[in-house]
Amino acid sequence: MPNQWTKAKETGIPYIIKDETRTKLSEHTKKLNQVRWSDPENKVRQSRSMKLAVDKFPESYTSSNRGRTKQIEYNGLKFQGNWELDFYKWCEQNKIPCIRNTRGFKYEWNGTRTYFPDFYLTNTNEYVEVKGYKTERDTCKWEQFPEKLLIILKEDIIKIRQNSFVL
Repeated sequence: MPNQWTKAKETGIPYIIKDETRTKLSEHTKKLNQVRWSDPENKVRQSRSMKLAVDKFPESYTSSNRGRTKQIEYNGLKFQGNWELDFYKWCEQNKIPCIRNTRGFKYEWNGTRTYFPDFYLTNTNEYVEVKGYKTERDTCKWEQFPEKLLIILKEDIIKIRQNSFVL
C-alpha cells in the first residue's frame, strides 16, 4: 500500500519531511530500540542470525557494512576511509595486485566470530588489515589468524603518503 512518500515519488512531487517529524521519528526509533535490546535474548537471537548470514553468504560481507569511518568509492570499489584507499592506490602505483577480501576466518573471542581482513595480495598470498587503532580483540584475532597477515598501521599510512613505504 503506497504511503505519502511513495505517492509523491511516483508523481514527481517533492516530499519534504519537517524537522518536527524527523525528531518524532527519531525519538520513536530510540524507544523501540531500547525495548528491543533490553531483552538479552533478543541480542542473542540477533547475533545468531547475523553469524548465520555471514556463514551462508560471506560475499555479502563487504566494506560497506564494516567499521566507523566514511565510505569512499573509487574505481567501482568501496573503501572504509582514506587509509584503505591510500593503501589500495599505493598497491596500484607499485603494480601489486590487491583485491578486496571476502573470505572470513573463524576465531574465538567471547564465542566464535568471523574475521574479514580488508585486502588480499594475490602475488604473495597475503592478507592485509588497515588499522587505525588496535584493541585486545584485534590482537586475539590476529594471533589466531591461520594465514600470512600484514597489519598496516598509522605510521605505515604516513609513509605511504610520503612515498617512503616499502612492503
